[in-house]
Parts: sequence; structure tokens; C-alpha cells
Amino acid sequence: MKVWLVGFALLLSGSLQGASVSNTFGLSSPASTLTFDEIIFSEETAINSQYSAYGITFSPDTFYDSLKPSTCCNGIDGHYVGNYDPLHNPFSILFTTPQTAAAFALATNEGTSTFTARLAGLDVESFSSPTNLDFSTPYYFGFTGIVFDEINISAGSDGAALIDNIQQGTSVVPEPGTYVLLGSALAALLGSKLRRRV
Repeated sequence: MKVWLVGFALLLSGSLQGASVSNTFGLSSPASTLTFDEIIFSEETAINSQYSAYGITFSPDTFYDSLKPSTCCNGIDGHYVGNYDPLHNPFSILFTTPQTAAAFALATNEGTSTFTARLAGLDVESFSSPTNLDFSTPYYFGFTGIVFDEINISAGSDGAALIDNIQQGTSVVPEPGTYVLLGSALAALLGSKLRRRV
């Protein structure tokens, strides 16, 4: 599977140019947005794969929580997930299918956060930005125009973070010709491994 994803990313790399997302609205036309109101959990529930039906999992544990009153900081509203107690820094948002665009609202203790898009465990693109708990303005971070299946986040000054409204663009669906190219590449890789064993 990882060989397939890496091969597919290499095929697309010549035609896609990546860009970071760092703005007050996220993606201009998201295909879907996970608000964490879709499935309600008790506060402090560890969240890993409970939202996989929505295309998203987390690693390592993040925790489900809610805000009272219903609005807070940087676009975090109502139910959300958080990375705190215990802190994992960095931590990741994982997508069940490769994406070409994703963004999410993020609030951290004041500091600099680094965002790394990955595909099959390999770094594809990265950027850093100041992040904080500004209560007045929603703020979204992410990537567009590249293929990735994970966004790794090294958050703020201490790793504490709140995440909400995860937007996904379009999943990557290869054309039939891509399958032929990938099949040929996979066959060549398997052939070279077999020759080495003999």
C-alpha cells in the first residue's frame, strides 16, 4: 500500500504545486467539514478512529471536549478535539484516503507551530506559523495542491492544542491509466526483490 501511495504521489508531483493554508476561513470550497458534532462523546474521551467513517483518525490519542459558552478561540466552536493531558507533541490528523486539500481551525498556547503534510509516512511539504488563543478571529491551517494522507502538527510553545472544523477537499481517485502505471511499477519492485533473494 505504501509503495502504491508513494508511486502515485510521484506521478502527480509534476502536475501539482503545493501551497500552505493559513487564513481565517480554511478551504474556499471544502467537500466536507468534520465539526465533531456528528458523534457526541463524553468529555475527555480518547479519540483515535471513532471518526473514520468521516475519513479522519488521530494519532496518538486526542481527547473529545466541548466549550461552554459555545464559542471560544480561533474558530473552535462547540465540540472539538484537543491534545493535552497527556500532551503528545507532535501529533497527527490522518486521512483514510489521500487528499489534495485539507484545513482545520487550530488554537494553541502562544508560540510557533509546524505543520507537515505526509504521504505514506514520508514528508511532502512543511511550513511554520505563529499560533495562539486569539478569541476574536478564527484561524485555519492546512495544505492544498499536493497529495497527502497525514498532517503532522508540532503545536505552539508546549504542544497543547484545540482542533475543530476539519475541512477536506477532494480525495485522490486515480484514473485507470494510473493503475496500469502503478501496477507496472509494483511488478518491477517485486521482481527486483525476488532477484535479490535468489
